[in-house]
Amino acid sequence: MPGRVLLVPQTAKGLFRQMAAALAAGNAVVIDTASGLSESLGGLPPSVGARVTWSGDWEADGPFAGALVEGDSALVRAVNARIAKLVGPLVLVQAASSAELAADTGVYCLSWLVEEVSMSVNTAAAGGNASLMTIG
Repeated sequence: MPGRVLLVPQTAKGLFRQMAAALAAGNAVVIDTASGLSESLGGLPPSVGARVTWSGDWEADGPFAGALVEGDSALVRAVNARIAKLVGPLVLVQAASSAELAADTGVYCLSWLVEEVSMSVNTAAAGGNASLMTIG
């Protein structure tokens, strides 16, 4: 089940890495307008553009399934404090510096951006015989 992941980039390369991670995990992205990087996304294909929104008000545009942050430790602490004040469930924040993002494409854990869903079929109602459930 896809969610909406908040992106807080500082550089265009960081934005692209964050988008790649969140979109690869099947999520939509909400990009912080304070990044000033809206011009970096000109010419997105419509299928990708439909999964991208911008936000200047995280409270109004939440809740989020996760957050990806680019920056130094002071910025990460500030973003964590801001996210912690949001209404709703706690949001897992993954952070990387600009240097880490420039050097490596795998700094964000994609497994943490996927919501696991499991399904169970109770065959006891058919006396333990699952083939009885297909009748009718």
